[in-house]
Amino acid sequence: MPPPTKETDAGVWSPQLRNRRDVDVYLPASYVDGRRYPVIYMHDGQNLTDPATAFAGTWGLFEVLGRLAERRVEPIVVGIHNTADRLSEYSPFPDARRGGGDGDAYLSFIVDTLKPRIDRQYRTRFGPAHTAILGSSMGGLISLYAWFRRPDVFGLAGGLARRCGSGVIGCSGSSSPSICRARDACISTSARRRAPGRCAMRAPCGRCCARGA
Repeated sequence: MPPPTKETDAGVWSPQLRNRRDVDVYLPASYVDGRRYPVIYMHDGQNLTDPATAFAGTWGLFEVLGRLAERRVEPIVVGIHNTADRLSEYSPFPDARRGGGDGDAYLSFIVDTLKPRIDRQYRTRFGPAHTAILGSSMGGLISLYAWFRRPDVFGLAGGLARRCGSGVIGCSGSSSPSICRARDACISTSARRRAPGRCAMRAPCGRCCARGA
């Protein structure tokens, strides 16, 4: 089976973050047949396929997509390149010592700027059941946050991380807020039957609790 086709949209402007970044789009070999496809948004787009730009080895995305295609699973993958402000953009919670806290602006860039652009340019399937977000390390954490925060957009999320948080999100002895603490706060919020909107993850009440996150 032929490999996916990679297209690069260079210098995509983010009005939310006031910066530009490249975005790679991987189209299934069957894209020519007129169907619509589910979409996976992936962070650290430099790491997906090109050893020359990957800072810690690639995801081997071409090989993975080839194996999925053999099982008739054929998504469009959108690889969002990171910037010099990666840690801040992938961190939803500000920290007085480490900075961060641009996660909501980054998420708004994906939801309000990039996704409509992708939906206009490609034959995508609409709705959260057909839209996933995925990343590793800090990219995994912002993916989890996106799933909590915008269930109306992302029905699926994947996060690969060795621990709950690091650096600007705080973890391993840090006193700064972490996604782990936010998750626990959401669970306790639900248990106490507090009013909607009190979840520390700023998610619609019940999402993380109902799924046992």
